[in-house]
Amino acid sequence: MYCKYCGKSIPDDANVCPYCGRDLVSEKKEPEEKIYYVSAQSRTKALILCLLGFVGLAGLHRFYVGKWLTGVLYLFTYGFFFFGTAYDLFKIWSESFKDSDGFPLYAESSMQKNYRRRTTKPSSKGLMWVGILFSILFFAGLISFIAYKPDSQVANIETSQTSSGSQSEQNKKEQKKEKSELEFVQEIRDNYVKGEYSKAQGAFVSLKKQYPDSQYIAQINMDYPDLDEKGTRQAKEKKAQAEQEVKEAAERFNNTMSNNELSPIYAGYRGDWRKFSCYVNSGWYNLTDEQKKAYTEITYKIFTQCGLSAPLFYIVHRETERNLAHYNQALGRPSLD
Repeated sequence: MYCKYCGKSIPDDANVCPYCGRDLVSEKKEPEEKIYYVSAQSRTKALILCLLGFVGLAGLHRFYVGKWLTGVLYLFTYGFFFFGTAYDLFKIWSESFKDSDGFPLYAESSMQKNYRRRTTKPSSKGLMWVGILFSILFFAGLISFIAYKPDSQVANIETSQTSSGSQSEQNKKEQKKEKSELEFVQEIRDNYVKGEYSKAQGAFVSLKKQYPDSQYIAQINMDYPDLDEKGTRQAKEKKAQAEQEVKEAAERFNNTMSNNELSPIYAGYRGDWRKFSCYVNSGWYNLTDEQKKAYTEITYKIFTQCGLSAPLFYIVHRETERNLAHYNQALGRPSLD
């Protein structure tokens, strides 16, 4: 016969070619590729269902992979008081958690070319969703049972709240009466001597309100017959003085705004103790958002430097009376329109 490799004539019983040295009997065969099977269930879904165990729906991930007995056990024991759920979460994350048939759950990114997912039977899928639905209904029923209160219990709570509210009002009244008659009298005398007639009048009003039968009321009327007259006049003077100070501060604001780089779009002001409005003309719309913000901040800074204050500070269009921006003193930042 002839060698199939070199073509030389060789003996019929030769196992090795004497010329080329090639083995004529055995031929090496490449090993067959081994196939590894993994669970048909999604690792991502199992992770999500496992995380629900930390909010009370424990065991859903075990129903998902077909482990019914431990799924029910987890459901009634809060996943072994969350420790079992935490352990399963670690195993699912590390891809070592297995389904009821013993096949591990793998992520798509971990699948190699010789890995294959098993095929889930339709009946198994149906049972899985039945278990998950049962768990959700059980959890909802448990929450409803815990939250349920009989009408009598609700009535008792409302009665308790009402009584506690009445006690609270009573405590407030008692606290208001903590100041004694003599303390009121001393406060009236001290303020009258200092010339603080409006404060003395206020203390006298409180004395008559809290102790209408007080023996000191007649004495105060005899000692200070002009208290009401002086107190009322001083209160009016203080109010007028405060209004004048605000008016002067507003004029300072107006003069400053009319004689600086902001004056081209400044169009006056209007204000009271609740709201102060700085008016602008249509030049406002030519500004960028950053320029509008800067204008609002600088204007508010001038407003406070002039001694003015108001809970709300607005930039307002003169013709349309539309609020374009505001600087809320509580928030400390402008909100552009």
